[in-house]
Amino acid sequence: MKKGRIFLAFSVLLLVLSMLTLEHYLPEWSNISDSYEVMPGSVHGLNVDLFYQSSIELDVTISGANKVIDFYLTNSEEEVVFDVRRILYREQISWRSPSIDSYLLNFDNTMSWTTGKSLTYTLKLYHYNFLFLVIGLILLILGVFQTIREEKVIQHIKNIVKKEPESLDFSM
Repeated sequence: MKKGRIFLAFSVLLLVLSMLTLEHYLPEWSNISDSYEVMPGSVHGLNVDLFYQSSIELDVTISGANKVIDFYLTNSEEEVVFDVRRILYREQISWRSPSIDSYLLNFDNTMSWTTGKSLTYTLKLYHYNFLFLVIGLILLILGVFQTIREEKVIQHIKNIVKKEPESLDFSM
């Protein structure tokens, strides 16, 4: 099989993989765990930079008076891009980034003016889809150029083979 076609086959495979949800089958790219106190009437944010189609998995546990907190994500323009509303005691949240941006994970305790909340979270980041997309596009471009190059070489060889019988003289 020719190199160009091999590149094209692998590029198609990687481009298909970039569209699938693979978080459950691959190890996380990075893992962040922490705990902190969200004061009454305040919002605590966690900044995360994500690529196109990067995924996050967030496991949050709340302790405090009523064990309820609001959670939403905002982009760099402070627009809410994902709103879970209320988290009761414990929640597992999955989300995929629609674009390359810096996102803020907001834990909002403004509904409570008297009691703070203790948060414990684990954030897992997955950037495989973006990686597969980039490598797939590079292989696609290389495959197209390699295939064109191979076809030109094949055409050149065919032209040489066609010209050889004409140039041979068998007369004595």
